[in-house]
Amino acid sequence: MARVLIFGFSVTEETAGFVPLVRRALSGEIAVESKALGGAAIPVVPYLGRLLRYDRYDYVLFEIATCLRYAEADPDRYDRELAETVAQVRQAGAMPCFVNLFRGPVDYRTDRLIRAIRTLAEKDDLPLLDLTDTMVEAKAEGRLADLLRDGTHTTPLGAAYYADAITAFLRRIVRDRPWANHTDTVCEGRFRYIPATSFGPVAGVMERKGIKLPYVELAAGAVLRGTLSEGLTFRGLLFAMGPATGIFEVASGGMAHKATAYDEFSYYRRFSYWLRSLPQSRNFIVRQLDLEPKAVLRKGERHDGPRVGQIAGILAEEIG
Repeated sequence: MARVLIFGFSVTEETAGFVPLVRRALSGEIAVESKALGGAAIPVVPYLGRLLRYDRYDYVLFEIATCLRYAEADPDRYDRELAETVAQVRQAGAMPCFVNLFRGPVDYRTDRLIRAIRTLAEKDDLPLLDLTDTMVEAKAEGRLADLLRDGTHTTPLGAAYYADAITAFLRRIVRDRPWANHTDTVCEGRFRYIPATSFGPVAGVMERKGIKLPYVELAAGAVLRGTLSEGLTFRGLLFAMGPATGIFEVASGGMAHKATAYDEFSYYRRFSYWLRSLPQSRNFIVRQLDLEPKAVLRKGERHDGPRVGQIAGILAEEIG
């Protein structure tokens, strides 16, 4: 039986979204697993290769076109990060595939991320299911709200529509492009995820849709510091966001930055990330500040107590 991993962001993460419907439709035919990081974006994906364990699957389907646009002025970034992700999947012996779903605020007449995914899929002969044009038509006809409750996340009707299309797509791939992964190669790209618990005690474990990560907890004023292995340079953090989180001060390579770990969606806990192109350095210091975040929660009660940070991973890049 073919093994498929669906990896994506918040649309893949939805409990009542398309994934359970796809899994049910293909039960006994194709083994479907899903992992998701709602609120993340494509830049962090190359750092997650070892966590996602592409080597355990025959096909990896990426639902990553629903993320916040971050490189419309520098689309080469899309190309580089997508190419790195595809290379990691292939190194692990699996076939990379893409599904482009709809993100409400995006102008698809000029969107460079969709263009980058389409170009890569054509150039590398990768399976691609692109549903954005259909959803653009639905929006023009005034039907989008029937399918997507906020322009991005699905209604029951939208989940069924996505599931039907993705189910047929996966069946077609497995039939027309049969692939069996016979490697046991755990991906080791130049981008690395290093557990923060390598530098501090385990305070707990956070799990979101198939991804379970231990974390280090920092009370206000507390510091996490470390030195990476030879050949690596510090690039950023993967952390939890929630009602009690706030702002980190991150220092590396002689520079210090503030990393916001709190926003209007922090009424629930989720993973997020901070990445920067910093001067090369193996050393890093992260301090939890006791600053009051300015963002106002969309739901829930604001936490008025001290700020507490939860860092799951250090993001590093191989140099040389």
